[in-house]
Amino acid sequence: GPAGTTGIQVVQASSAFSSSPERQITVDCPAGKRLLGGGAGAWGRAMISTRNEIALTASHPLDDDTWLAAAHEVVATDTEWFLRVNAICAAAG
Repeated sequence: GPAGTTGIQVVQASSAFSSSPERQITVDCPAGKRLLGGGAGAWGRAMISTRNEIALTASHPLDDDTWLAAAHEVVATDTEWFLRVNAICAAAG
């Protein structure tokens, strides 16, 4: 049959869990793999969605193997939160 996408791997990274007002994080595909897509989210404790206090400001490819995400507090808050980014990678070639 026809060749399909092989070696798919999801790579994940998270920022520190704190109440600082801004975060930016990148995640890279392993050597030999290329970026297919990705995504990000801002989360509170126990992976509970943050209220309207936090907004993603970026979630996009930075280059052929890196996904970038950024978020900031829309309304200043003492609530601790973190940014998580996922890159979906596959074998290059």
